[in-house]
Amino acid sequence: PPPQPTKIIVATQQKQDNWFVKIVKSLKTTIFFLLPLILIGGGIW
Repeated sequence: PPPQPTKIIVATQQKQDNWFVKIVKSLKTTIFFLLPLILIGGGIW
């Protein structure tokens, strides 16, 4: 049977989602670590 294009679309969509989730998670951790530094830095200045 010929390959179904819908499966390919779903696979690429999942890859994009994983990539997006990774970026969001890394941004969250970065903000989580930077926010206290920014607040402390703002308090010092």
